Amino acid sequence: MGEGGASYALSFVMVLPLFLVVSLVWIEAGYLLMVKLACNQAAHAAARAAAVWLPMRQPGHDEAQIRLAARLALTPYGRTVPINLPPEPEDWSEEEAATQAEVAGQAFAQISGDEDAAGVIAVKFLDAARRTEVVVSFDSAFDATLNPDGEVEVAVSFRPAALIPWVSAIVQPSSLGKGYHLVQGRCVLPGEFPRNPLRSLSIPYSGPQ
Repeated sequence: MGEGGASYALSFVMVLPLFLVVSLVWIEAGYLLMVKLACNQAAHAAARAAAVWLPMRQPGHDEAQIRLAARLALTPYGRTVPINLPPEPEDWSEEEAATQAEVAGQAFAQISGDEDAAGVIAVKFLDAARRTEVVVSFDSAFDATLNPDGEVEVAVSFRPAALIPWVSAIVQPSSLGKGYHLVQGRCVLPGEFPRNPLRSLSIPYSGPQ
């Protein structure tokens, strides 16, 4: 190899590590962006469930439905092998999550026609549920007067395992030493309150049919 070839090889060796690091950072950042979009969708799904279920005044059941909506939206980002698990969320119930996971797996198998996928979906759901925390709050109108103008707010926190742990600290410094990210989504929706003694929603849809 001549002097020209040696200089090219030296340049390649010097640039390659930087190129690899930048590429891995882009991959981790792209993954984090996808999770952020999913977390926003999960917050919307949970807020929609809250707007429908909370006015029905079924304590315990309505909160479970809200958590279920968020967990289903984040199931694609659950792991089949649980790694870098965060601390248990405050609203965590292993029994509730296991029941929901079984139902989610069966529903997916029925829709897709793939019975073997039920177990995989259930495992991914459980992992996503373990990483998800849902906080519901509502204004005084929602809480006290059954005012249709009342609003419900849902905040979803999701802690997905990092794809490349040492790179994750570059993308999100707060994940240093944890092996998972913290992604949050928030949504505010008007409550859909029962408008008659039978507690049916009776929502007037006036748009095109």
